Amino acid sequence: MKPMKRKLSRRVATVIGIVAIIGIVGYVMYASNSSEASTAREPACQNSGTNHVVIIKDNVANPSKITAPRCDTLTLKNVGDNTVLMAFGEHKNHQAYDGAEEKQLGKNDSLTITFNRVGTFDFHDHIQDKSAGEFTVTQ
Repeated sequence: MKPMKRKLSRRVATVIGIVAIIGIVGYVMYASNSSEASTAREPACQNSGTNHVVIIKDNVANPSKITAPRCDTLTLKNVGDNTVLMAFGEHKNHQAYDGAEEKQLGKNDSLTITFNRVGTFDFHDHIQDKSAGEFTVTQ
């Protein structure tokens, strides 16, 4: 390769690298701000309300649907013999809720979150997707 073409190739590679870094940094900043903004819209919970418990056993979540007001809490409790990996959001697109995205629960382990955002949200066992449900948070 001629020296001039090598210099041009290096410059092009450098520019592409810089653009990629700027894109990644921009995306991370956008995602961080979006997450904070969605949480910031809802006022912080001062007192917790009722605790709703979902029992996970034999690949079943019971109850599988909960509707509750903001500031109530949800406890996902595994009483089965199998370890579960409880996650929020769709099976292939986990979304954190109240700071939790997924958590491994052995027998008698639990995960508690506070309903801090209004809307309908999914939860599931990432290992056995049959253990699934949803919660709707009202104002």
